[in-house]
Amino acid sequence: MSKPKFPMVVKRGHTIVKIYRTPTKGCDSYTVVHYVGEKRHRKTFADLELAVTEAEVTANKLSTGELDVLTLTSQDRLAYVRAVKASTRLALVKYGAFSSATWRKSCGKPTPCRARDALSALYLSSYPRIRQ
Repeated sequence: MSKPKFPMVVKRGHTIVKIYRTPTKGCDSYTVVHYVGEKRHRKTFADLELAVTEAEVTANKLSTGELDVLTLTSQDRLAYVRAVKASTRLALVKYGAFSSATWRKSCGKPTPCRARDALSALYLSSYPRIRQ
């Protein structure tokens, strides 16, 4: 079997993904390179077969336009989840403050039980009901 020539090129339509051999500390690694717009993306693999598979998958996704989907790193996802939870809590606190001001006008001093009931009603009303 002959040695593969580098850089290897994987083409799908007008999409080109290249695989470079990258010697690192005496070992060969393989870098898959593609562009999205003007931004260069690189991913490194220790195994040539994995690099070729990744290049083919990336070329297919780029040629069909699938890489336009939002991708989040684990840190970005965690920040997003925390922001959603914080905004939900903030909405509940604002609703509780509004409700207590409304109660003061209509019923007098609010009690902790009324506040708890109002917040739980608001929290539960934001979810769709499941019919059995």
